[in-house]
Amino acid sequence: MVSEEAHLRIIIAGAGLGGLAAAVSCALSGHTVEVIEQTKELVEVGAGLQITPNASRLFKYWQLPNSVWQAAAEPTALTVHRYTGQILANEPSFHKNIRAKYDAPFIDLHRVDLQQALYARAKELGVTFHLNERVDSIDFDTTTVRTLAGNEYTGDLIIAADGLWSRCRECFLGKKDAPLPTGDLAYRIVLTADQISDPELRAWVENPECHFWIGPGAHAVAYSLRNGRMFNIVLLVPDNLPPGVSRQSGSVEEMRKLFEGWDPVLNRFLSYVDSVDKWKLMHHAEMESWVNDKSNLVFLGDACHPMLPYLAQGANSSLEDGAVLGRLLSHMKTKSHLPQILRLYESLRKSRGEAIVKETFKQRHDFHMPNGEEQEKRDEVFLSQLGKEIKGAFPSRCLGKQRGPFRPIALRQEYITDSKTTLVLSPQGDAHSVTAYKVKDQDGRTIFTASGWKYNNGSCREFRDASGLPLFELHRKISLKSAWYITLPGSISLRNAAAAETKSAADKELTLIVERHGRVLQSFDVIDGDRKVAEVCESIRHDDKLALKGHRPALDVIMTPGVDMSLVAVIAVIASDSGYGSESS
Repeated sequence: MVSEEAHLRIIIAGAGLGGLAAAVSCALSGHTVEVIEQTKELVEVGAGLQITPNASRLFKYWQLPNSVWQAAAEPTALTVHRYTGQILANEPSFHKNIRAKYDAPFIDLHRVDLQQALYARAKELGVTFHLNERVDSIDFDTTTVRTLAGNEYTGDLIIAADGLWSRCRECFLGKKDAPLPTGDLAYRIVLTADQISDPELRAWVENPECHFWIGPGAHAVAYSLRNGRMFNIVLLVPDNLPPGVSRQSGSVEEMRKLFEGWDPVLNRFLSYVDSVDKWKLMHHAEMESWVNDKSNLVFLGDACHPMLPYLAQGANSSLEDGAVLGRLLSHMKTKSHLPQILRLYESLRKSRGEAIVKETFKQRHDFHMPNGEEQEKRDEVFLSQLGKEIKGAFPSRCLGKQRGPFRPIALRQEYITDSKTTLVLSPQGDAHSVTAYKVKDQDGRTIFTASGWKYNNGSCREFRDASGLPLFELHRKISLKSAWYITLPGSISLRNAAAAETKSAADKELTLIVERHGRVLQSFDVIDGDRKVAEVCESIRHDDKLALKGHRPALDVIMTPGVDMSLVAVIAVIASDSGYGSESS
């Protein structure tokens, strides 16, 4: 809880999932929160949501009412079908594997159930709600929101959580800013178990699983809700709504015709649909900043990063935004810290949100491939994993396809990754020292160590495996502080060991580019050609001393398949020294 000197009066525009998450999180941090919402009552439109572990873990932290868990369905299996019905990928122990990997569940919820749980918790924490109030204008000099009804709400901070059609965004930009069509629309369908007489289909509903069907220009997703009492289907197809129309009633016959020739099981489900709406899927261009110059307005959720639903991260990332913002505001010691806190929030969330947006468009490409050579290669990747635990990116990215290197990259071939891998680089000893590190896996086991000393013309690091066997030496000359030299024991040249059999001289050369990003928390992208094959980034999950000057934080080291993790770990050591180190060590 913050002190009185740091206490804020916070005005949140919007009581969607992101706004409610921010309300709960900010209230838990001890701030006074008021929420302005344009609807007369909190009955949000929409249907089912896939809540992934990055968001579901927040529910316990926020102490949401048990109703949210009672309303959930936890899919026990995940299956990807070709549109014809052929199974391309299947993970029969999906729920167990997710819990084991993330220590949090993947659950499916009706949007209304989650909204009501968040609303109840916010009310319990003392949050005030003003319904039937639509933002008209904002006075940034006085941090005042004026509504169309003529009311004014003044505070210390305004959180813009008013969604895709954000009025706060227009006030900030000083112009109209309507969302843009993505070229897709969604049919959203919710069936109750009682509507379905077919015994086989009824079993699908009552035994929660998650199913994807992917086909030329379209795909479908289906999963159970409310512990197997409802069934949610989303059909993603090319947009044929008139310009300027974002939602309208659809034709059931037209919808069914679009899926003629698809899996008979899917079509049997569609035979039970008696009415349907069409929703145009929209997006916005990236905002230059999520924080205004006066540091009294900040954006989150669809107001700043609306995304296609193809990664199941729209709601989840909005919940993350609210959680991070509220948690950061708990660290305030005085109101004068607000500008730095908001910039830190932007540094943590903006690049992540915008990266997910870009990935959703890539996912559309992967799911909607027309029949042909590229689709056949995609299906081969799927089928190569059939009968195995799905590897690679998170469930909705279950293609198993990583955007890794074009060819394996390694100095030490025995350390090539076969799946997406995350390590943690932890400093040892004095927090201001750069001489010693441990590199650990996700289970906390030490994989590599680095130790160092001074030599007559600079510094040296010795990089070893867990047994103490030396793998590399890293040298830096005082005269060229930005240049590091990596040497192998007994070797005078560095070549791509993983490309030893290739005839291509280019593949044998090992040239990687490291790009540095981040104004507050540092991150480093490792680039091979036009592909990011690894990322080294500071993470608040390891250290609450956020980006303190001179402090040497732990770093996450994330890499794609086909990359030598010892090489990337060495790059992480160099990044840590370059970003946080001191030659006084």
